Amino acid sequence: MSNRLLKVYVDADIIIDLSMDHYSDDFGIVAVDEQSKDMLTGLFLKKPVIIWAQSIGPFREKLTKWLVNILLKG
Repeated sequence: MSNRLLKVYVDADIIIDLSMDHYSDDFGIVAVDEQSKDMLTGLFLKKPVIIWAQSIGPFREKLTKWLVNILLKG
């Protein structure tokens, strides 16, 4: 993540995730990791994160289930 993008996140009041239909194990663990970056950044910065218009799941792998569970309960 670039310093410029990180500054945008730091200055934001809220983070809105628009990942759409790609947030599932169907596209592999790398895709879940990529789609989780915005939510994870918001969680670390203690910013509210809104997940907008998502078709979430399925998550079959233990690692992705764990990660998504943490992020969605955030």
